[in-house]
Amino acid sequence: MTKEIIPLKRGIYPSLNADSSGSNRIKAIVSVIVSNIPGKGGILASFLTAYLGESVSSDKQREIITILEDLMIRVELLEDEEGRIKYLQSEGFEYIFRECIKGMANHYQAQKIAFFKGILLNSIKIDIEQDTKEYYLNLVNNLSELHLRILALLNDPENYFDFYNLNKSSVLQASFNDVIKIAIPNVPEEILKSAFADLYQKRFTTSDPSLFATLTSTKGFYVISGRVSANGKDFIKFCLESD
Repeated sequence: MTKEIIPLKRGIYPSLNADSSGSNRIKAIVSVIVSNIPGKGGILASFLTAYLGESVSSDKQREIITILEDLMIRVELLEDEEGRIKYLQSEGFEYIFRECIKGMANHYQAQKIAFFKGILLNSIKIDIEQDTKEYYLNLVNNLSELHLRILALLNDPENYFDFYNLNKSSVLQASFNDVIKIAIPNVPEEILKSAFADLYQKRFTTSDPSLFATLTSTKGFYVISGRVSANGKDFIKFCLESD
């Protein structure tokens, strides 16, 4: 019998100060949220209470709280889906959960955190083999923030500019090189080329670093988009796209 899941609404929790008592309250709230995950709630709550200690800042704790609220809302929607409820009770989900929480806590880069968040949220709703989930998780762990930013940019340049609050009008008539420099500033071109080569070798993109020398068109987003392979799109769909 599936455990009753308490409906949650984001923002129902009081704002918390960054003192020790506030930290303890955050951990208590985390335990309440995660304890509503069928089967594994107690184990995951214990992990969170132990892991989100003094070494994790209060701001980071709040960020993880918000993501867990999103997760619980999704769990609530899975209440009548027997197969996915069963998955929440599995060691596979426990592994994904632990590694994504660690990833979000241990990294400060926005794109890395977005990918870990996406993996955690999407792992409960996407029908995909566990080995593939863990492969994607391992990639996010090992790829740099630069790799992930390039991939996100090539996949959806307009959304990328929104994510980083960049001025879209500045690239309407820009060349490929200029769009890249505006989107990912202060990175030497040779480093960018190396990262592009890595993604191409992993078959995540359809274009190699030769673009920097050969693509001179000044069509802004048009010259950037459409350069992610089917393999890369599957990776992004699992790691970033969500309802």
